[in-house]
Amino acid sequence: MKYQLTKSSLSTIDADAVLLLSPQQSVDGKPTAGLRTADGGERLDKQLGHRLSTIMAEEAFKGELGTFRLVDCRDQLRARYVVLLGMGDERKLSPRAWRTLGAAIHRAAEQIRARRVAAVIEGQVIGGLTPPQRLQGLFEGMRLAQYRCDRFRPSEEQQTPALEVFIGVPERKNTALEHALARAQIVSEATCMARTLVNLPSNVCTPRYLADVARKIARRGKLQCNIFDAKALATMRMRLLLAVGQGSAVPPVLIHLRYRPAKGAKERVALVGKGVTFDTGGYDLKPSRNMLTMHGDMAGAAAVLATMEAMAQLRPRVTIDAYIPATENCVDAAAYKPSDIIESRSGKTVEIVNTDAEGRLVLADTLDYAVEQEPTLLIDIATLTGGVKYALGEIYTAVLGSDQSLVDQLMAASRVAAEPMWQLPLEEEYLDGFKGGLATLKNCGKSGASTITGALFLSQFVGKTPWAHLDIAEASWSDEPHALGQQGGTGAPVRTLCEFLMAL
Repeated sequence: MKYQLTKSSLSTIDADAVLLLSPQQSVDGKPTAGLRTADGGERLDKQLGHRLSTIMAEEAFKGELGTFRLVDCRDQLRARYVVLLGMGDERKLSPRAWRTLGAAIHRAAEQIRARRVAAVIEGQVIGGLTPPQRLQGLFEGMRLAQYRCDRFRPSEEQQTPALEVFIGVPERKNTALEHALARAQIVSEATCMARTLVNLPSNVCTPRYLADVARKIARRGKLQCNIFDAKALATMRMRLLLAVGQGSAVPPVLIHLRYRPAKGAKERVALVGKGVTFDTGGYDLKPSRNMLTMHGDMAGAAAVLATMEAMAQLRPRVTIDAYIPATENCVDAAAYKPSDIIESRSGKTVEIVNTDAEGRLVLADTLDYAVEQEPTLLIDIATLTGGVKYALGEIYTAVLGSDQSLVDQLMAASRVAAEPMWQLPLEEEYLDGFKGGLATLKNCGKSGASTITGALFLSQFVGKTPWAHLDIAEASWSDEPHALGQQGGTGAPVRTLCEFLMAL
């Protein structure tokens, strides 16, 4: 997707379609669509002999958020169509709403096979958002709605036509808008990268594959990259990670990517992403219906890799270390078993109550290793518990942590990035359910609050480092098409992590 800032008016731009925002209004108590002055809508309507306002008055288009109406104007304008975009109640427009509008632009362009579209970005604040913030949301919505995972289809089906977007501005040179567009492009492409990694089948996306992706990111972004193989992991005492991977024909690895800013930074952030590239559940085997999407159990790793790809381009003034324990959880004669007791890297022993609670094991050793490197902030991202669906539904990420300030910053970033998050309590009373066996801890607690207990287990390996845990077990995957994309990986929470890191 390409973009260009221009001073040309909508009536003279050589494009397939011009876009007009249409707010929802109330006339005699009934909802109806309207036109705006600032984006040239009223002027264009007058030039078209009031065709647009007539359509709004006579037809069913009421300007609901994300709806659109195509008006054929090829006999009156250089553009073939005017696209009326419903923006709903403009007083309630959120960051998520602007991405919904961006997705609607893509759908409208796709319907008329448009290659070039044009719109005016208004100079005032709308719904509390500045022009750069609105433009970033619109562009991200367009790009994310355009995403397809077509790698395994014939080549003739893989070509997604490039969309060129002309943005009318008072002055062609507008640094803030240019920065917003560049950032939107980087972040949306990183989100699409995470989606693709999650969508790839496990015979393609193995621990070795993730390691290769990390190496490529490091080369492109001039990052430091270390890949620790099974032999190195044994030396590092990563016994929980090795135990989970011992039933697989593909050995586990620990990936470490390091970004250092050009100038010194106060904050040193550690990101840890769960990278279980396929999860059978081990000897506590999952039902077959639940196993079909288990190639996506590495969505935390995908999010961290994609975030590092973006950070290498955005260059924030913060030090970032990314750690990805990558493994498969398979059934084999060598696989670890229920009732096994394994000593963690920290020295705590863990009794295996359920081999399908493997994510917290690979994270525990990795968190302990990350803490040893003395970060100022620690965040892990993981498809950790199916229980998050029952706590928060399908679109929310659960956030829990030991440091309320860190949790608040992540929540604030999620609102700006339009990726819903909700905090759950880290209730220490539930810790009692992990104790009482032969080992220091069991790997499963007794409470039904599995999302909370999963985080509590991890909390035993972070020491006093300010830490937050993001459970993306539901938010990282969509079973059905949605406003910003197709069925499959969503790319959550890449946009939130990018916003959080840039805000630091």
